[in-house]
Amino acid sequence: MAGGQGYDVEPDALAQHGANLATDVGGVVDDAIEAGRATEGAGFNESYGVIISPIAFPVMEVVTANAMGAMESARSFIDALSQAVAGVAAAYDGVDAAIAEDLNKIAEEIN
Repeated sequence: MAGGQGYDVEPDALAQHGANLATDVGGVVDDAIEAGRATEGAGFNESYGVIISPIAFPVMEVVTANAMGAMESARSFIDALSQAVAGVAAAYDGVDAAIAEDLNKIAEEIN
């Protein structure tokens, strides 16, 4: 960043954020997927009535399938994002360790 400014990142907090993404946000998506699966073949076709069912049921099957696909894609994305955040946290940890090692070497040379 220009002017010698930078970012102060706490790797442990960042790693926890990644874990929270997987459990909290991922848990909501998992619940939505489970709810969607519970509706499959649950007899909701009858709720449209005899006249509307032949039209509504095929349309709802397409909508439900698309929604389930979107939810499963969202879950995959959340998992990948969580892993990426964990990787970034590990990288910050590695950089911090390398800098500390270099500073220790400089301190030894000075003393």
